[in-house]
Amino acid sequence: MARRQRETKEDRATRAMLKIVRRLNPDDPNRCNDLPEKPKGMQWSTYDRLVERYEAHSERWGLAILRRLGRRTHGGSSVATQL
Repeated sequence: MARRQRETKEDRATRAMLKIVRRLNPDDPNRCNDLPEKPKGMQWSTYDRLVERYEAHSERWGLAILRRLGRRTHGGSSVATQL
């Protein structure tokens, strides 16, 4: 089975977000930083589209994490309800 076939929804969202960050700032050694500013020479429409995609993937990532936490139980009650 290929690696991408085993990826979780969180993994796919994370990979997509990191790809966008690399496109906006390929020289940044820390890919986990916040979304970089618009690079010089990039059209605003392109930057805005990438920001929208990043935010959509970020939302998917968060929802997938919440679903995962909601499925875990501890002593018969959901961890999400204990938070």
